[in-house]
This record gives sequence, structure tokens and C-alpha cells, in this order.
Amino acid sequence: MQNTQQIASLRIALALAGLGFFLGLAMPAVANGNFTVRKMTRDDVPRGEGQCDIRLRVDDEVEFALRGNQVEMRTLAGRDPQDAGSECNFPLPLGRVNNLRWEQRDGRGRAEMIDEPNRRNGMRAVFNVRDPQGGDGRYHIRIKWDLTGSSDSGASGGGSWGSGSTGGRRPSRPANGNANDNANANQNSGWGGNNNQNSGWGSNNNQGGGWGSGSGWGNQAPPPAMNSTGRGTVAWAGRDNLQISGADTQVNRTRVIVRISTTVNRTVEFQGNIRESGNGFFEVDLDTSSEGAVDGVMRVDYSSTNRLERIDINGNAGRDRIRIDFRR
Repeated sequence: MQNTQQIASLRIALALAGLGFFLGLAMPAVANGNFTVRKMTRDDVPRGEGQCDIRLRVDDEVEFALRGNQVEMRTLAGRDPQDAGSECNFPLPLGRVNNLRWEQRDGRGRAEMIDEPNRRNGMRAVFNVRDPQGGDGRYHIRIKWDLTGSSDSGASGGGSWGSGSTGGRRPSRPANGNANDNANANQNSGWGGNNNQNSGWGSNNNQGGGWGSGSGWGNQAPPPAMNSTGRGTVAWAGRDNLQISGADTQVNRTRVIVRISTTVNRTVEFQGNIRESGNGFFEVDLDTSSEGAVDGVMRVDYSSTNRLERIDINGNAGRDRIRIDFRR
């Protein structure tokens, strides 16, 4: 009788172990996601240059890879990142990328390129972003290359690669933001090879050269008026922080007025001119406020139903630093 019970218990344990193993295979090790970068409509990029402006909301740590016009994301810690208005004038070439360089233009933490596009990683530019503060922050990473000398030839991993292959190196960021160097490093970057081994990022059979139907819900001028309740902080150097209760925006052509309501019934107002807009966001060069002249940039994100989602303000009033982070 005892032996029968032991055998039955062993069978149950083995069944549970098998189920756990199966579930372990089915569940990813980290959260991930991807999106299609929208086509840039601005015309301020110098002729002969390719440019992708990757803008993300990051909480804690994430790795992302740009391949063509696709961004693939892996959440290493914190909440999943969100696209915050990324755009490219051309997709990143899937063959030779001539004179690749990059710079971090916004973000309270640090972004770092950890792998250049190469045959082993499926022609992906791979970045790590770490956000050290609580909540999520906005990051803007600009990637540039020369159109002359770049090509999509050999993008599937075959053909002649010539000197355009980087050999799988993992560059650190140089002071001038140029990712090209002569160092060789880890030959297996963890982002996969031509047969999609160990990448977790999808198949290289999808060239992703076109813009497709996933490029967002179009470019448009900001709505004339929006508002939303929410939370956040008005941080003004030398003053007590104020807790945000809501915000509203008014747009008259290129002129924008933003009012930030606080829990102490005090409203702080900012004004400026739109410098960029599209795909559910716009950016403003600030010039004045209810507290006097300011110099800074405001980013406003809104939903397809014209609801304010986020407002980020980074600027200065004289020697005083201003930081406002509103989210619905």
C-alpha cells in the first residue's frame, strides 16, 4: 500500500514538473514589444543624411533595437516602455550603414549603444536605457548615418558585405556620439543571427523596408483645446514642490498655452511656439510663464481621443531650474 502511494505521488510530481517546464518555455523571460516608426514629415534634416529620432517613455531599464523602421523592445526592469513619437526620414539600411553615429538628446538617465548593426544581429542598432528616478521619463535618442555609401544589399545575410560589416562589436559611447570604432567584442550579442538564433526578436526574413500600415494614426496639427485630470509634480528650484491635479492646453496655430492646476488651487501657466508636432504629440519652445520669462522645452502627448496623456517641461527661469512631469 505504501509503495502504491509513493508511486502515485511520484507520478503527480513528475506531471507537475512537466507542466512547469512547459509553462517555462511558453513564458518569455522578459516583457517585450515592438512598433513601427512613423515616416518623418519634417524637412530640416541635412541632405544626404538618414535620421531616426527614437523617443520612448522608460521606467527603470529597457533595451531596444532599431531594425529598418521597426523598434523592438525588451523590458529588463520596471514597466514596459512606450513609444513617444518616434520618427525616421529613412529606415535604417538593412545592408551597409555608412558613418553611423548617435546622440542622446533628452533623458534624465543614461542611454548607451551596446551593439551596432551587423550580420550577426540582423542589422539592428541596439541600445540600453536606464532611468534612475521613480516613475517613467522621456528619452530621445537620435541615430544618423550617411545615405551615400549605405545600401540594403545583402540585408538577408547573404551576398557580399565588404567593409560595412562591424563584426558584432559592442561599442561604448564616445564623447562625440559616434558609434564607429575599431574594437572587437562579444561575437554573440544576444540579439540573434541570420537564422534568428537566441534573438527573441522575430525573424530576419521580414525585411521591414517599407513603412507599412503600423505607422501610427497619422500626422496632424494639435487639437485646439484639451484637458485632463492627472498627477505629477511642479518642481521649481528654490520653491516648494506643488502636486498636480490636472492640466489643459489651448493651441492657436503655432502658439500654445498650457495651464497646470495644483492641489493648492494654484495654477501655473506656460506659453510658447510649436516647433514639432505629429502622431499624438507636439513639442513647444517655451518663452514665458505666469512666473515670468522662461527658456525651455515642453513635450505634450495626447491620445487618439484628444485626451492629454503626459506633459513634460524642462527649462529655466533665470538661474532656477524648472521640472514638470504630468501624467493622466
